[in-house]
Amino acid sequence: MLATIGEIFRGNLVAFRGERTQFQMAEFLGVPLRTYARWESGKFPREATIRYIAKRAKIPEAALFQDPSTRAPAPLPSPPTPAQALDVLRELIEAIPPDMAQALMAAKATVDRS
Repeated sequence: MLATIGEIFRGNLVAFRGERTQFQMAEFLGVPLRTYARWESGKFPREATIRYIAKRAKIPEAALFQDPSTRAPAPLPSPPTPAQALDVLRELIEAIPPDMAQALMAAKATVDRS
């Protein structure tokens, strides 16, 4: 029986994770544990998220869709330096749509006042 693209993606996440916990992978990818766990249970992420995962994992996007039984798991790269972490945060912030950014700033101001 042929695997679906979602099953292959899920298998690649599990293979890439190796001996690491889901928590460690979620932390490495900068996503909540619940989000990472959903991906491993078959919830397929958006295209932009797939690009982000590949970039953080330092693997080609296509590798996320290759049959995991045909290759060895990729090693987890070393943790990012503070400068690299800031670059990732800047990219994430720049990706926020302007209307959402305004809503987030308004919510922050409300929290700051309380």
